[in-house]
Amino acid sequence: IHGTNAPSSIGKAVSHGSIRATNESVLALAALLLQQTGVERASAIVQESQEDRRTKRVIDLPQLVPIRVY
Repeated sequence: IHGTNAPSSIGKAVSHGSIRATNESVLALAALLLQQTGVERASAIVQESQEDRRTKRVIDLPQLVPIRVY
């Protein structure tokens, strides 16, 4: 699941298995996952991501989160 700078590509078969979403939706999902799984500094991580969208961040969640894609 990743954001895109080309919102017109959302919902189209333009990747090899990834799910495109608006950047805002991805940040909202990240905030929810971080907060609900108890990641320390969740709010700060999301804020830093909003301020610097060029830096890739990989954060290991302390627990698995099942995701269903329909």
